[in-house]
Amino acid sequence: MLMSSKGDHGGNRKTYGYITGIITLLIQLDLSSAFDTLVKDTLLRRLQNTFGIDGIALNWIRLYLQGHYQFVRVGGQTSVSKPCLFGVLQGSVHGQILFTVYIAPIAHVVAGHNVSLA
Repeated sequence: MLMSSKGDHGGNRKTYGYITGIITLLIQLDLSSAFDTLVKDTLLRRLQNTFGIDGIALNWIRLYLQGHYQFVRVGGQTSVSKPCLFGVLQGSVHGQILFTVYIAPIAHVVAGHNVSLA
């Protein structure tokens, strides 16, 4: 059986699909602020236990994650600087790689529920 639908408000987006008895599920994750919520200790444990990074390399990453501060400036007023306890730097290549390592277990969670990532 073939089904089709048009987009809302007379849009021209069309969706076609065949009903085959297989359930399809789409999950979208909003990761827009996820870089800011990363728990650094969890990341370091994951690097060591899952990816086998330890010694000097792990210590280098630990040092990379430390010593960052943030503040807010509105007009001519500046707040007191506070240490960044969570997250990784978003504007760096290292931050993106470390975030990818941090979310790596998602694939295991999905596979553990017999869901295909196709």
